[in-house]
Amino acid sequence: MSEAKYFVFDVESGGIDVFEDRVVQFFGATADRDGNLIDTWEIFINPGVDIAQGAIDVHGFTNEFLRDNGAQPADAFEDIRALFLKHRHLGIVAFNMNYDLSILDSEMKRHNVTETFGSWFSENAALIDGLVIDRAKDKYRKGKRTLESQARHYGVPFDSDEAHDARYDVEKTAQVTSRIVGKYGTPTTKQQSQWYQAWADNFEQYKRETDRNFKMDNKDWPLRLA
Repeated sequence: MSEAKYFVFDVESGGIDVFEDRVVQFFGATADRDGNLIDTWEIFINPGVDIAQGAIDVHGFTNEFLRDNGAQPADAFEDIRALFLKHRHLGIVAFNMNYDLSILDSEMKRHNVTETFGSWFSENAALIDGLVIDRAKDKYRKGKRTLESQARHYGVPFDSDEAHDARYDVEKTAQVTSRIVGKYGTPTTKQQSQWYQAWADNFEQYKRETDRNFKMDNKDWPLRLA
C-alpha cells in the first residue's frame, strides 16, 4: 500500500459566506505523493436550517436528503476535528483553502466544538493550496483558475458533470496538487500566506481600473478574519 503524504479535504455548503452559511457535506481522504486516495471519510450534516435552492442546484443535496441522512452538527464537526488532529502530521491540502478552512472554523465555533480549530491549523500545520501556488508561480497565464481549469492545464482528467461533490473534488484536488508541487515544490504556510496577499493586492488594483471603489473583502489566508 502507498504511504500517505497528504490529508485532502473539501466541503459543500449552503452558500459562499464563510461566517453565515452552513456545511452540508465534508469529505476527507489521505493520499499518496501522486494524488492517489488511500483512506476516505464522508460526512453529511443536517444544518438545522433550510439550504437555498441555488446551493441545492450546485451540489444536489436537498433539505429533505440532509434531514434524513445528515448527522447532527455538533457530532459531525467533532468527528471532523478528530480527523484533522489524527492526520496533522501530513500535508493538509485543499483547493482554495481559505474558504474551506474558514467555514469549518465558523461551524465549529457556532456549535461549541472548539474556538481554535482554524487558528491552530493556520499556525501549526503544513498547509498546501494548489490554487495559491499556481497563481504565484504562473501568474501571467491567462484564463480561469478553477479546479476544472487547473486539472485540464496540468493534464488531469476532469468530468464537469461530477464536480461540486466533495468526494470527486477531493480526488481531483489530490491529483492536481501533486502535479503542482511536483513542478514547483512545496512552499511553507507562511510563503503561501504572503503569495495570497500579493495576489489579492494585485487583483484589487486591477479591479480599481474600472471601479475605483472596489475593495477586497478579505485578504487573509489560510483563515479569513471576520
